[in-house]
Amino acid sequence: MKGFINLTVHSVADYGLNLVTAAAPWLFDFSDSGSATLFIPLFIGVEQLNMVIFTNYKFGLWKVFPVQLHLIFDFICGFILFSAAYLFDSKEKPIGQRLSWVLQICF
Repeated sequence: MKGFINLTVHSVADYGLNLVTAAAPWLFDFSDSGSATLFIPLFIGVEQLNMVIFTNYKFGLWKVFPVQLHLIFDFICGFILFSAAYLFDSKEKPIGQRLSWVLQICF
């Protein structure tokens, strides 16, 4: 399957981006909210990091899941993050919180 980027770049980028996703509430200073804005990026970052570790590609540690399943989970998690930015958006939220959602959508 041919994609926009090759699987080696994807596998390396997954580790860093998933760590940033999990740490986003603290990086962008909205960890004190204690609501979905804290738990959604944390849960998705950790879940995706586990998926990377178990994916059957170059930098996967235990090659259990096929790459196609990994890509399906990437799509689902991206959709959840994109939707959550609108479902839980509020005018009182700090700019760092909105910025983190924009970064999640971009990556």
